[in-house]
Amino acid sequence: MGKVLMTDFCRKKILVDARSLVDNPAGIARYTANIVKELFELGCEIELVSNKEIVLPEVLNNLGLKIHNQWFSKYIPGSLYIAISGLFFSGRSYVFWGPNHVVPLFGLRNILTVHDIVMIRHPETMTLVNKWSNKVFLILSLFFSTKVTTVSEFTKNELVKVFGFMKMKTVDVIRNSVDRSVFNNKHKEGVRHPNRFILTVGTLEPRKNLSSVIEDFIALVKETDYEGDLLIVGKKGWLIESYLDNKIEVKMKDRIKFTGFISDSLLALYYSTCDLFVFPSLYEGFGIPPLEAYCCGAKVISTKNSEIPSLNLKGIIFLDPKEQRFVEAMKTMLKSKHEISEYRETWRINSIALKRLLDDIARE
Repeated sequence: MGKVLMTDFCRKKILVDARSLVDNPAGIARYTANIVKELFELGCEIELVSNKEIVLPEVLNNLGLKIHNQWFSKYIPGSLYIAISGLFFSGRSYVFWGPNHVVPLFGLRNILTVHDIVMIRHPETMTLVNKWSNKVFLILSLFFSTKVTTVSEFTKNELVKVFGFMKMKTVDVIRNSVDRSVFNNKHKEGVRHPNRFILTVGTLEPRKNLSSVIEDFIALVKETDYEGDLLIVGKKGWLIESYLDNKIEVKMKDRIKFTGFISDSLLALYYSTCDLFVFPSLYEGFGIPPLEAYCCGAKVISTKNSEIPSLNLKGIIFLDPKEQRFVEAMKTMLKSKHEISEYRETWRINSIALKRLLDDIARE
């Protein structure tokens, strides 16, 4: 879809915190890239800013976006650089969008997007430096933001519960979505994995709770005649390798496969052809993988601690990963028939909502 007619708002440039756009992009990067693409197609002039090299994903490659990467910025921590970026850009020319939990503390009118508050709800899953940096800059950004959005009703409710002063601010929900041209139920042919398999997806870090899936997969194999593998898709995070090694019995190592980061097209194929998709994360602001898997026709077991339960999708089993094991749900789901319903929200719908907020700021 081409550009639409420019409005008065679009003559004011949107400056986007693009620090998440690196090799092998994950959740926030995908959210940022898809919203930027849709805003561009809505006729907005967009520029990207980061304190490190930006690697444009395929959806942004041919848009000709201007990138700001000052030579001195690499010597400044990323959150601090964004917080003081009002020094380097004219407030009259730009409206700032901060999809990485930080906005300029002065000089630029802005929208802050909050994905989750894991640094407060599960600080044990982060490094000490990341925990305190994320916490301090989030609180400052909430105070100094012009407008606040979240990616889910779940995160909006979390913000209001934890930060009393947020009751005085309007928080708009601009949800995550999935690319239905990629994640759909049209990939049944051409299976590239040689065996049957149960699939899980997530960065290899403690918050994703992958050890629970491994333990329950081992229990499933011991208690049933399931002959498939466990396929774990995701890039390496931290504090995980030795931890997982201790959970995997020697005789099961050939049945548990780590793929690392893979392309969206291959991921969609895996979703469409797996026996079952399991998402055991301890905490998610939204939780995109279960929605992607659902749109591809997979049977899904998901954590309760996310936005997914509120989407009214049929046939998903939801569990509390702190209190319930997944093995019994795996047994049930492997034997069950499958029913899916349509998920209708799109990146375009969500981008139009963000554009309206940016428009409001530009007119104030």
